[in-house]
Amino acid sequence: MSMRTNDDRLHRLPATDHDTPATGPRPRSTQRVQVPHPPRAIPPQAATTASARTPRAAETLRVVVIGAGYAGVMAANRLAGHRTRSAAPIRVALVNPVDVFTERIRLHEALTAGGDASIPLHELLNEHVELVVGRATLVDRDAAVVRLDDDRTLPFDRVVIATGSSAAGPAGTLPLSTREHLAPLRQALEATDTSDTPSIRVIGGGLTGIEVAAELASAPRKPSSARLGVPRAGRSVELIDTRIVGGTLGARARQHARARLTRLGVHLVDRATSTPGAGPAPGALMIWAGGFRPVTVPIEPPVAMAGDGRIVVDAALRSPDDPRILAAGDCASSPASHVRASCAAALPLGAGAASTVIAEQEGGVARDVRVGFLGRCLSLGREYGLLDVARADDRSIGLIVGGRTGRLVKDQIMNRTTFWLRGEAARSGWYRGTPGPA
Repeated sequence: MSMRTNDDRLHRLPATDHDTPATGPRPRSTQRVQVPHPPRAIPPQAATTASARTPRAAETLRVVVIGAGYAGVMAANRLAGHRTRSAAPIRVALVNPVDVFTERIRLHEALTAGGDASIPLHELLNEHVELVVGRATLVDRDAAVVRLDDDRTLPFDRVVIATGSSAAGPAGTLPLSTREHLAPLRQALEATDTSDTPSIRVIGGGLTGIEVAAELASAPRKPSSARLGVPRAGRSVELIDTRIVGGTLGARARQHARARLTRLGVHLVDRATSTPGAGPAPGALMIWAGGFRPVTVPIEPPVAMAGDGRIVVDAALRSPDDPRILAAGDCASSPASHVRASCAAALPLGAGAASTVIAEQEGGVARDVRVGFLGRCLSLGREYGLLDVARADDRSIGLIVGGRTGRLVKDQIMNRTTFWLRGEAARSGWYRGTPGPA
């Protein structure tokens, strides 16, 4: 993971492939930081006219942040809460298709527990962030505007693209990476549970796949109306990977995770060669956890893109083709090879992108954004968890914390991710990341 706090060791260690811890001054209380006023949302019909009618001082910097995930919310909060030495304002607009923030690290639990793992954005944003509900369709570099799907335009001096990633598997599979994926998965799960031996195959043995498989294997099945009070057999869950289930974990952590999954009744299949969409039995539910693909917004004229579709950026997270364009989180191709797509990296990358903009606004030199990790933490059902402690470059050191203590660590980190976002909303610069390797 990647953040430190002034608390005990538990608060320094990460939670899942999508989490990260933080450092720096914290409010004295461990209660949530309250933002005094909700951010001002721009009505759909007024976004363009508001920008056109507002007089702009020469020093004012207009920043558009696209995407309200971990990186986007962090960047918007740091920018909106900052006051430069010359007191010149930074005007921040945050563009997102919906007005809620999705806690991706909780989606596997929401699948069986209900809810949609979302929080209203106004509870997390600095009061000076202008929330624009809409979908960005183009970053027009020549016109210096971001175009939305309803023909609105937002002028910019800088753009921070933080559109994240999403899962999309082959035909016949259902992914789990956004709140929109929950409804079809729940419907399919209920249909599967009507059989005497519900069969589920989770494809992808990384951290997401492990958490989903463990959750489904340990969560009780809902009784059908025809069998109320009759004991029902548990779900038959299979977790497969083309390499090794748990292969991204250190050796000790992998052994521990596999043993726990086996005790839960999950059938592990390594080096699978069958077609991903071919179910183990008729009517089996196929869940795709085989990786995430970056989500970006078109840019014209184009800027350099990596082979996997991420935006190429320098060490300060700027596009080499246009320093006005920055990218952070899963959609950015970091020059540091150890930085993986995760919440653990998204928070410090969002903060780093904002710090780059602030440094340039103040006439300074932007620092390289160095992301360090403290480990990988995941849930293994509702009562068990696992922490695989790592060096800053994300290499496991062979120290693990498992069982109920590991679950406590997992819960601490999940609870604190939004706490850190609220802290940055209350005070710009409050969140600080653990430095990564040079």
